[in-house]
Amino acid sequence: IADLRIGIYSIKEKWAHYFSQSIAVLTADHLMKKYGKLTSTNENLYINANVLPDENILAEIRALSMEQALTYNDELIAFKSTSIISSIDAIEKLSFDNSIETKSCTQLLKPWHIFQQNGTEIRKDIQLLDKSKLIALDDVHSRVYHQEKVYIEEGAEIKAAILDASNGPIHIGKNAKINIGAMLIGPVSIGEGTQISLGAKIKGDTSIGPHCRVGGEVSNSVIQGYSNKGHDGFLGNAVIGEWCNLGADTNASNLKNNYSDVKAWNYSSNSFENTGGQFCGLLMGDHSKTGINTMFNTATTVGVCCNIFGADFPPKFIPSFSWGQAGNFEEFKLNKVIEMAKNMMVRRNIPFDSEDEKILSFLLEQTKAYRKM
Repeated sequence: IADLRIGIYSIKEKWAHYFSQSIAVLTADHLMKKYGKLTSTNENLYINANVLPDENILAEIRALSMEQALTYNDELIAFKSTSIISSIDAIEKLSFDNSIETKSCTQLLKPWHIFQQNGTEIRKDIQLLDKSKLIALDDVHSRVYHQEKVYIEEGAEIKAAILDASNGPIHIGKNAKINIGAMLIGPVSIGEGTQISLGAKIKGDTSIGPHCRVGGEVSNSVIQGYSNKGHDGFLGNAVIGEWCNLGADTNASNLKNNYSDVKAWNYSSNSFENTGGQFCGLLMGDHSKTGINTMFNTATTVGVCCNIFGADFPPKFIPSFSWGQAGNFEEFKLNKVIEMAKNMMVRRNIPFDSEDEKILSFLLEQTKAYRKM
């Protein structure tokens, strides 16, 4: 969760900015070797990774005494301790005699909260940018509305694009490329090294990257790093994981025809849950792919390592490691998953290592029951 990107930065990067120091991570056992890191000090501050930082919650956390906790709606938000805690299970068993209840806290509790909060987070994260590293737009063929709310980092390339920051800021990261005819409507964040295709329409409350290739129409969506949607097709109110690829003309509905509230898959209850809103599009886990002309119903949830194709709408919940099309899915074999992941990652000069293989092997076993439903 700490590595999820919302706004401009990941949650871990946000806390690092606010505290002006590196952040250690305590996560699930099967993720610790690759993503975790523990440090040992006399004063240890633990913060729930689903909490989005702001000045108010930061002040309350800083004010905590040793062995004191901060809670919200009876959930543990943060605590200070002299102890080094080495597992999530151990934290869940803790109790505190001295705790404080905060009156306000923004948390990511559901996948759809990521896109719902994204516009607000872009606006907040703009304040964290190093303004000394920003450059001016020097392309005379581009049209900019509200130049004062456009933030461009070093190495970015913009050609004959339209940047409209009337409704919110536009951030274009280091070495990003905005190609001819692309339209960006703020608030938008384009991450480092990301390429926006010719004529793309990137609408408000959207974050993409780093190192993505994105085209077509994208609205109020968060695309995590190293994922591609290089061609036409609509994506709205969506969250796409890392190392995903949406084939040409993949389209995902984000609104039901009767305008009723949308339901999305809940892993905890093994059922569909009301999201409390009319808009919810595709929710896709890492390393999943679609073929050309793939269509998704409103609020479709796709697990990790799926390969989806075909002309008909697949089900609204597609379990991890699924291969196939509507009415005909089988298990995506681990050796084929690893081969696919290696082939994609090597193109970005990032190795697929033994820890990646162990994580996917663990997830294959953990999600077995869903593929039999």
